[in-house]
Amino acid sequence: MARRRHTRRRRHHRSVAVLYKLLSVVVISGAIVAALTLFFKVETITVSGTTEYSSEEIITASGIQQGDNLFLLNKYEIYESILEKLPYVSSVSISRKLPDTLLIEVTDSNQGGVIEDHGTYWVLSAEGKILGKRAEAGHGALITGLTLSEPEVGKKAAVEEGQERALKQLLDLLAALEEKGMLQGVGSFDFSQESVISIKYADRYVVKFPYGADFPYKLTRLSQVIERLEEQGDQRAGVLDLTAEGEIHFIPD
Repeated sequence: MARRRHTRRRRHHRSVAVLYKLLSVVVISGAIVAALTLFFKVETITVSGTTEYSSEEIITASGIQQGDNLFLLNKYEIYESILEKLPYVSSVSISRKLPDTLLIEVTDSNQGGVIEDHGTYWVLSAEGKILGKRAEAGHGALITGLTLSEPEVGKKAAVEEGQERALKQLLDLLAALEEKGMLQGVGSFDFSQESVISIKYADRYVVKFPYGADFPYKLTRLSQVIERLEEQGDQRAGVLDLTAEGEIHFIPD
């Protein structure tokens, strides 16, 4: 009998200890949540990285207000809000700097080209996002041979039926040009010839690529040929034909 009573007391003490620990965890967790809610308020918002928009425009687009709690902010919603309202933004990074600062780092989209549609010029990013529209071509490489379908600022570009492959080739070439640091040298893109892309490059060359080419490799070879021509003092304009596998033909004007 005594042994049974002793066993029951031990079980009772164990149960009380477990309950005490659980209550302690709840109390401590509640205290932490209360502290985070009460003390870590947004007082300063720092914006960096963008040249297209002011800090005020970025902050307004984010929807963040002074006094918001740093730890209750939904980073995904902030990210989506900025991208939706400010089309020239390519990516957003959000971080906290305790006790009261939110850091927003923005990367702008690089302009890929301009497509004319019924008198309106639509500006495309290198990723194919429509950044804006204007009444004149202005700065940027003019893209011909493609017709946009229901263009809308902030959305991905779509083209008329039958031109989807050409659009993909454009985006692949833009990505390669951007990666190689050659995008700024392009004056125009021409998709009017079937399965061949022609670009105006360095103000004096018309460069021809085949559809489906390994664009990074082709651009490396293009740079090598142009460098060799310049070393030889050859400043002639002309066509650089890269449509043949493993060959580049220079046809001076």
